[in-house]
Amino acid sequence: MTKLFFSISFVLFAYFVYGQNMDIPSLFKPGLRLGGIYMPDIRVNDTVNYGMARIRATVIIPLNGNVSLDLKHLNISAHQSFLSLNAGLRETHFTPLIANNQVYNVALGVTHIRASLKNGFWIFHGRILYDLDLINQNNDVFSVLGGAAKIYVKGINKINIFGVGVAYSKIAIPFPIVGFRRKIADGLSITAILPLEVDLGYDLSPKFELEFRNAISALKTGFLVDMDNKYLPNYRNDNVLLSNYNYLATLLVIFKPHNNLQIYAEGGVYPYLQLNLTEDNKKIVKYTHYFAPYASVTIRYSIGKFLFGSQLFGTDE
Repeated sequence: MTKLFFSISFVLFAYFVYGQNMDIPSLFKPGLRLGGIYMPDIRVNDTVNYGMARIRATVIIPLNGNVSLDLKHLNISAHQSFLSLNAGLRETHFTPLIANNQVYNVALGVTHIRASLKNGFWIFHGRILYDLDLINQNNDVFSVLGGAAKIYVKGINKINIFGVGVAYSKIAIPFPIVGFRRKIADGLSITAILPLEVDLGYDLSPKFELEFRNAISALKTGFLVDMDNKYLPNYRNDNVLLSNYNYLATLLVIFKPHNNLQIYAEGGVYPYLQLNLTEDNKKIVKYTHYFAPYASVTIRYSIGKFLFGSQLFGTDE
């Protein structure tokens, strides 16, 4: 029962965090982000092909922040809040249907960071997510994510994270949060949120950085809509969804031509990819595929000054 609980928790955490593509460093770098992902059509079996393209944009705005000194209790504290708006459009190709599926997603989140000598370093995050099927509004999905974690900062290269969160989409599921960052050698460091993601980063120069990432991710890449009900005759077409659960291995080349501008070129594979068709949350059929390639390009522009830098948690974007 314990193993089942943790398995469900981690899968849901992967869906909410990586499905919306909001990594930890992004939450601490106010600014703009625009990018796209492309996975060419792959042959899953003799009758099924699958492919995906996605564009996405993110705006992160610092709300408020200050530092205060309490001489009476010998305490110094600081806090910072961020508002994040994440939106995207994804299109999937799935051969049982002739028409492509287009889904628009939007997420509104608030992150609050609080640090003090007395209470330590804490991060709180809450987000509302909404998936809108552009073809059939009956397939729209609403979900919520929230959580809190305590961060133990022993130095720029020695950080531990422990916390708990709750994901809600028709049912509420709690999940643990465990992470760390360590320096392995000069220019080489490892950052992880276990067991979801492990990043190995290497600083080539002040302007170039390499990062090798292994991660579990999940994404509702599209909804199956067959208005004539020709391709899935045994199911009510407005309740049949297509979900993509996968494991990815990727190499990022990060170019920093300016202090506020970063360009991310990413290429990799999904060593393991699973497609699920579900009706009313009940699995209909499952497809698996190995070593599906994909590529991604993202441009990020950072703005403003703020109290807490992302270098505490991984790549200084």
